[in-house]
Formats: sequence, structure tokens, C-alpha cells
Amino acid sequence: MEQAMYLVGDYFVECLMSHIPGDGWTGIARITRRDDWSKLAEVPNALFVGLPDCPTKREAEQAAIR
Repeated sequence: MEQAMYLVGDYFVECLMSHIPGDGWTGIARITRRDDWSKLAEVPNALFVGLPDCPTKREAEQAAIR
């Protein structure tokens, strides 16, 4: 699984990309608030599992961010 992190407004969006052999790429987005990273406690996050079947990693990453 490959990952990339982006800052989108007040949120960090971590994209977790997986290659599906012969079928393309799929992605999951893990979202956390930027302000929560400055706290010492556990950082709450939301996990959005979308299973886009995209032909390229870039397209799957963009679909996960959306």
C-alpha cells in the first residue's frame, strides 16, 4: 500500500493507495483536523473507504481526496 498526505484547508488528507493486479488502483482517505495534531492526546480521524476502480494511481488518489 502506498500513501501520500495533503493539506486541504484545515484538514490533513492521507491517501492510502492499493494496486489491484490486472484491475487498476483503489484508494482510501484518512482525514484529521490540522489543529488536532498540536494536542498531546490521541488524534481522532475519519476513514472514508471508497473503492474507485481507476486505471492509474493518480486517478485513484484524486478520487480518494474528493
